[in-house]
Amino acid sequence: MTVTIGGRVAGQAAASAAGEIEFHLTASLPVGTTEVVLTSGANRTSAVLRVLADSAVFDPADHDPVFFANRRVVKVSELAASPVTFTLRDWPSRASVDIALNGRVVDTVSTNSIGFADYSLTERLSAASYTISATHPAGVRSVKLDVVPDKQGTPPTAGKYTGTGVQTQASSRVLESRTTRPIAFDVDAAGRISNLVGEYFWACVAGGGYHGSGTSEFSGLQLTPITVGRPFEIRWETVSTAYTLIGQVDADGSASGTVRASVGVCGSSVIEWSTKVASSKYVRTAPYTLPGTHTINGREWKTVCEPYSRTERCRTDIRATTVAMDNGRFVRRDGWAFNNLTYLPYMTRASWGSNPLAVHNMNGFSSGGRQWRTECDTAQTGRGACRSYTMTTVYAATAASGGGYTFSQSNQWVFNNIVMFGGPAQK
Repeated sequence: MTVTIGGRVAGQAAASAAGEIEFHLTASLPVGTTEVVLTSGANRTSAVLRVLADSAVFDPADHDPVFFANRRVVKVSELAASPVTFTLRDWPSRASVDIALNGRVVDTVSTNSIGFADYSLTERLSAASYTISATHPAGVRSVKLDVVPDKQGTPPTAGKYTGTGVQTQASSRVLESRTTRPIAFDVDAAGRISNLVGEYFWACVAGGGYHGSGTSEFSGLQLTPITVGRPFEIRWETVSTAYTLIGQVDADGSASGTVRASVGVCGSSVIEWSTKVASSKYVRTAPYTLPGTHTINGREWKTVCEPYSRTERCRTDIRATTVAMDNGRFVRRDGWAFNNLTYLPYMTRASWGSNPLAVHNMNGFSSGGRQWRTECDTAQTGRGACRSYTMTTVYAATAASGGGYTFSQSNQWVFNNIVMFGGPAQK
């Protein structure tokens, strides 16, 4: 059986044993009447299809449809393993709603008798920001979905982030009167967020009754890696509360987002927050990072700093007596002697990349004809720093009991430089 609509063939349909035909039509038709014709060989029958304007059936003022997702930020691997679920609420009853991904219709869902429906996004997506829309004459609603890489990128500036949170919901109800409270969290040198601190109001209105209200404090956020300029979504639970922290930390040290505290049937409290990293300007100190000549504990030091890549390198010398080999003889000399190099914390760990001065390698490596080794984030260096050593021939002079000196030489690992990680915000 051939189905023709408005003079154009729309498709084929087969009649059942009872001679009945079921044909589902999706078409863009003008307002008015259109003839639908069924033909089978010499047999022909037709009917008139009346197309109404959307405004004649649906008044957007009669509906306030809701469209939301169970995730706002998802990793590539997470999306591949489990779809993101989108929920439709308060749409027209038994309506067809188009679902679009960045403007491209990917599916159509049907609401039930009370205007509810769910949609699961199973499409594999690469890391990017996407807009998922639900469209119907009663309204258009959109949700932004950020798909992010699995691996951490450049860490944000380390430090204490402080600011304010504005509570917009309690017991999943929008608050007419909104309260602003302090909020803060930490980011360590490895770019891990933790220690979310702040207070929020909660209320339990469920089952037609009031079951209490009060204030609580955020708790339980464990160290979680984040990336500067990349959205994040972190979920965790305590004994009584499920938390969802969504946000982004930018390169200028500012951060913003939302945090949701959910308590089962009692609903959720939602806080919109914004913070700024506390001033983390690096303070130079004598003798190693403050240029000039210094006298400390009776010793003279001299430090000179110069640009190095996107940071600075400071060379420190000390006034000392050294032993050198001169024409096969040991000689004691007084003067300025090299002490160490210090690389200031104006570059992130990621910016140092594979530079051997910034990668833990106590097995050793060769550079410039010398043997080196580097230790990072140890008890000796502290977190967020590396120390490098060179294999050096050391000459020593020991005062002899009868006068003069006894000289010796040996090969030793000698401290050469320290690299401190940080970022441009510390300049």
